[in-house]
Amino acid sequence: RGTNVRPSRRRRSGTAPVEYDLAATFIAAMSPAPAMLMTALFFAGLRPSEAFALEAKDVDVTKHWLVVRNSKTGEPRGVPIHAFLVPLFESLLTRNDLTSEPHIFRTPRGEPYTAVGEGGGGLKSAINGARRRSGIV
Repeated sequence: RGTNVRPSRRRRSGTAPVEYDLAATFIAAMSPAPAMLMTALFFAGLRPSEAFALEAKDVDVTKHWLVVRNSKTGEPRGVPIHAFLVPLFESLLTRNDLTSEPHIFRTPRGEPYTAVGEGGGGLKSAINGARRRSGIV
């Protein structure tokens, strides 16, 4: 009673803003496919599962807008596309195989990312490798 004892719980990653330089260092330690996805996550504020499900029809580069069809609330929501992401989305949308595989973000093997329960999804290995290589924890 009346003490200033703080809980010893470690603060959860992702609960505080990240400086652009730190984010760039982290992304630079990744291979190209996960780096493109992480860049979109940082600049668009998407959840990994939302980015995994993003398809070509959901992105309008000319209007700088994308639609998340399956959000956390279950309702679709619009997301403005940051100017930094426009060239990234333009290049991803010019792939020849978008008709047979409409997912925008794909693994280094060219397959769509999949969400995996509480294990970190398809990015777990890429994130752990980038942490190790960059020294960012």
